[in-house]
Amino acid sequence: MRLTFLLATLALVGCKAGTGVDDADLTDADADADTDSDADTDSDTDSDADSDTDADTDADSDSDTDADTDADTDADTDSDTDSDTDSDTDADTDTDTAGPGLPVVGLILVNEILADPDTDPVLGDANCDGVRDAADDEFVELVNVGSYAVDLSGATIADSTDVRFTFPAGTIVGPGDAMVVFGGGTPTFDGSGAGPWCGALPANVSLYTTPSGLTLTNTGDSVVLTASNGMVIQNAAFGALASADQSLVRQPELLPGPFVQHATVYADPMSPGRQGDGSPLGEAPVVDTSDTGATDTGGPSFPVVGDLVINEVLADPPPAAPEGDANCDGVRDSADDEFVEIVNVGASPVDLTGATLSDATAVRFTFGGLVLFPGEVVVVFGGPTPTFDGTGTSPWCAPLPANARAIDAAPNGLGLNNNGDTVTLTASNGTVLDVFAYGLEGGSDLSLVLSPELAGPSIVQHPSAWGPYSPGRFVDGTPIVVGPVDTAGDTGLGDTGGADTGMAVDTAVGDTGSTGLAAGTADTGAASTGDTGSNP
Repeated sequence: MRLTFLLATLALVGCKAGTGVDDADLTDADADADTDSDADTDSDTDSDADSDTDADTDADSDSDTDADTDADTDADTDSDTDSDTDSDTDADTDTDTAGPGLPVVGLILVNEILADPDTDPVLGDANCDGVRDAADDEFVELVNVGSYAVDLSGATIADSTDVRFTFPAGTIVGPGDAMVVFGGGTPTFDGSGAGPWCGALPANVSLYTTPSGLTLTNTGDSVVLTASNGMVIQNAAFGALASADQSLVRQPELLPGPFVQHATVYADPMSPGRQGDGSPLGEAPVVDTSDTGATDTGGPSFPVVGDLVINEVLADPPPAAPEGDANCDGVRDSADDEFVEIVNVGASPVDLTGATLSDATAVRFTFGGLVLFPGEVVVVFGGPTPTFDGTGTSPWCAPLPANARAIDAAPNGLGLNNNGDTVTLTASNGTVLDVFAYGLEGGSDLSLVLSPELAGPSIVQHPSAWGPYSPGRFVDGTPIVVGPVDTAGDTGLGDTGGADTGMAVDTAVGDTGSTGLAAGTADTGAASTGDTGSNP
């Protein structure tokens, strides 16, 4: 366990809002008319003049002393979603082996997307029914990369505008099973089609069509898979790369990495129901996961100390929008916009189901079904509706990188104290996985971040060149990457001038001296604008 503390005097700095850049207009001759111009003209002018001057001295003194000693370690994959708030203190060590349950976040992976079928009658006939159609031949490929069956009955696929497909009752997806949902037509994989992908599919692949089409926008859209209980299982966003007469596919496949154009790594423009090299879809491939050549061949494991790192914490959102709107829902809220960012820096997928986030007073959030793969990031916001779709004008409101996701701790929130608190991530068996402790510097209208990122041991205020915080990203706005990065030399924030750490990433945005912090008003140690240090 790593207990991290602030080691330097910190600066109070401002921030700039970014400006989004529109994708190029669709020029594809197939006239895929999905113009989805959802401009989100919500002129929400709520200035949210909350100056953070309320003395809210809520010391979190609730007398709830329920130690929650329930050592329930079962996988509990049944679909019982009640909150179970009773004070059950039995050991409950049963190994519930019930049948398929609701899908767990991260276990059903969107592996391939075709938004822009080729105009060629053969190369564009993705569903192999003998007819190339701009709508019917769009498809989304999903794979269960977990180790147990899940029930997708009633789950939906939506784009950024509307629900496009609902899975029928009785849709059970076993480990390694795959599904391909086409926009329409009559998928015919019997070898009669001219495309090299038109042969008989492996037995673990199921095909579906939607009568209303998938209506994916070629120049950028999102594929959102949502369980029947409303939980977002996967939000796969893509940009203008999709407008190239070929599919987008994960690279490497079956892992939650970035999407690349299919023909840049494989011979064909697509591979519905198979991996790009023609091999069957199934369990995630064995991959090299360390400098020692060790490989990960198993499914999600129980988290252990060192796998997960609390990399960034925002306890005191800036007092007005847009700077204070960390979750990009259009409203600055002192509770909803707090967040904790967690990164899997280990070599194996970890199951966070039942893990908790607590502050110095009480447990604030318990994770539902969530598997975090190596290099993946989860950002837990205090309140609902994190909206990272680019509609917000701030740079952090752009779609999150492929390895990051946002969830929320509603309705209870995170309850972080501005003038000092301790954020603790604890596994469901009681093992403390990581601790992030801070003091008065938390009340600075800036997030606090590890320095170097992902490693520490220092905690510093967020450099303001890119923004006052960077949920789901490094402080310079780039995707979080876990791996060796050379930080030798005097490069600023947190850099010791030493050799490659194997994990740390230099986070400086302009070196201003030994601390690497941007210049600004000297920190007096007091919370800003008269804030007492208590939330908000």
